[in-house]
Amino acid sequence: MKTCVVRMMLGIVLLGALSATADMEGAETFNPRNLVWENKDFSDDWENVGFIGDGQQGASVLLDNENANDLRFLLSRYDIVEYPEKGYWPRVFAGNVIISPKGTVADRTMEQDLYTGIISGTLKSDKGMIEWKAFAEREHNVIVVGVRGQGGEAGAEPTYRVERPVDTRRYFVKSKHYKIRGYDKIPFAPEAKPMRSIDGIQVLEQPMNNRGGFGVAFQPVENSNGWNYILIALSADPGTDQDAAIARAAEQSLVRVKAAVANGVDKLTESNIEWWKNYSEKSCLKIDEDPRWEKLYSIQLYKFASASSKDSPYLIDNQGLWPWHCGWAGTWWNLNVQLSYFPMCSANRLDAGKSMINGINRMYNDGTLRANAEQNGWPGITVGRSSDYRGRKDQGWSREFGNLTWVLNNYWKYWKYSGDEQIGRDLFPMLKDNIVFLTHFLEKKEDGKLHMQKSRSPEYENVTGDNEAMREDSNYALMSLDWALQTAIEINEELGFNDPASKVWKQTMADLTPLPVAEKTGFMVSGNTEFDHGHRHYSHLLSIYPYHTVNVDQGPETRALVQKSVDNWHSFGGKGSAGYTFTGGCAMYALLGQGDRALELLDQLPGRLKPNTMYREGGGPVIETPLSTVESVNYLLLQSWGGVVRVFPAVPAKWKNVEYRDLRCEGAHLVSAKRVNGKTQSFELTAGRDGDVLIKTDLVNPKANMKLKCVARDGFFATYRVQLKKGDKLMVDAD
Repeated sequence: MKTCVVRMMLGIVLLGALSATADMEGAETFNPRNLVWENKDFSDDWENVGFIGDGQQGASVLLDNENANDLRFLLSRYDIVEYPEKGYWPRVFAGNVIISPKGTVADRTMEQDLYTGIISGTLKSDKGMIEWKAFAEREHNVIVVGVRGQGGEAGAEPTYRVERPVDTRRYFVKSKHYKIRGYDKIPFAPEAKPMRSIDGIQVLEQPMNNRGGFGVAFQPVENSNGWNYILIALSADPGTDQDAAIARAAEQSLVRVKAAVANGVDKLTESNIEWWKNYSEKSCLKIDEDPRWEKLYSIQLYKFASASSKDSPYLIDNQGLWPWHCGWAGTWWNLNVQLSYFPMCSANRLDAGKSMINGINRMYNDGTLRANAEQNGWPGITVGRSSDYRGRKDQGWSREFGNLTWVLNNYWKYWKYSGDEQIGRDLFPMLKDNIVFLTHFLEKKEDGKLHMQKSRSPEYENVTGDNEAMREDSNYALMSLDWALQTAIEINEELGFNDPASKVWKQTMADLTPLPVAEKTGFMVSGNTEFDHGHRHYSHLLSIYPYHTVNVDQGPETRALVQKSVDNWHSFGGKGSAGYTFTGGCAMYALLGQGDRALELLDQLPGRLKPNTMYREGGGPVIETPLSTVESVNYLLLQSWGGVVRVFPAVPAKWKNVEYRDLRCEGAHLVSAKRVNGKTQSFELTAGRDGDVLIKTDLVNPKANMKLKCVARDGFFATYRVQLKKGDKLMVDAD
């Protein structure tokens, strides 16, 4: 089978003009569907920024807010925050790198190379020209910015400019709602301590209010080819002994910059390019008839690896490494975290997604998740609606019971897609403790069934418009408990824990009240609330997606329930919808095998994205929605749930020529497939473990290099069983 290494020609630019051709060439030209900015595309606002990151610290590239002639690299790190006495610790800006031309700039360009992780550009002034480039280097955790001037701009250098930190919510006071909350009165941090030089490296110590602070270290480096660089590192420390805390943070940054300088800019550049090359080639996708989705997909994979890394202890929060003026300056747990990690499994980007595993492990092992429950007198572990990077919930919003369970579903998928047994073993005690939390709220009623106490269903309003209304038997809670119980029972058996609690879990499942369903409209919000008006969230549909505990393979009645539930959710003409309404709807219609309807919904998303594919809602910028498109697109092309790998399960009729390489599925298997003129031509599956594999395909009586046994037929599809050993490659072609 011909491999799918895609060459995507660089064309114009930003999302509004996504068009390019694609052909099959060598790996060195893999997926360079770069973002390009020219002149009018630049602004000093978030929706037009370029962005780099190494999974822990990063920079937004935009026009300078103090002098529009200059270029600004706005620096950030996940744990650089303010420390208010109450509430979560919100994000703050960590300073700037500035490029200041001597002349007046008349022409600007910027290009974000998805294959090398380098962003670069030019500034042409009436005195000369400046070339610049930047990247976030992972091994030493430093940001590198380089400048080379010509003519009257010769000798240009990047410089560091202090940014007095403040909770970014202070800048977001456009609405009365946020003024009432007092965000416009949030105090700035104290002034930074005077800059000092240690072994030629500049060091800045920045105290924050109440405690802790962060340290910045940077060193200018001149290269022999005329480039002037700045290497910069950021670190934070929340210690209550403030002087000691910021000294420790500064020392951490200093050590990293010293090591990076000793390594040299050339080697830093080479290692950065090599890392991105390897990352970019883990999988690829080619859709001849829809290059817009190829490009958007590729950009999200770049964004994902910039926001997350295998070494990061921090989860992706609402804005990733590119914070801005926002009412959500932290981590939201009722959808944002979960969707931000949707690229990691099926797109074969597990290494980059490891920060989710690291972060949840940290929060569990340090007692944070348990403390979230204990502060309300509850057993087990949980998260509320929002928190800072530590995972400590904000004072309110405790009764969204499904939040942590949904995150643990992501954790479970990581285990199933990676085949790493230790991930499953680490998950089991967390899942048990979350079940303890959820079952604490069950009450047996007159019907003999266990019912869920009042809780919130994000963020469904009642008839008075109160989106914090609490209801009994919320499907968000019940569906999450149902998945948790089934999964705990399966893990207990699969990994041989022999936990006696399994008997209790089985009895709880038997006694649990059925999921609330309305005859005409399907799944309800709760036991007494139908889904009867447009709303963006699919919290009442999690059993369909992503839990798959209610699915189309369970028979005609269940298929009909799934159909009417999803149809009802999308029956209000887009009223109340948000971007993730369309990505979630796409995935659900793909589960129904309805690719055209799925794409119809997905096609409504690009118009809601910003030119750089970032996303903004009422409370400000967030990044989870565009990231979630990766899995939605993949669900049209490959699904694996319920023990079956489904090749091309819901391809839209428009997508006649589609090819992908090394998408990942449950069992740690890798799948490559090709479709020509609307018909599946071939596919390959490389086994990630020993055992039988069930594969559903529209190839009937195909040719294969191994024995296939047909075990079921369903319309145009057939399901085959094949026995494989880890590393075996099954190759299947049309007859």
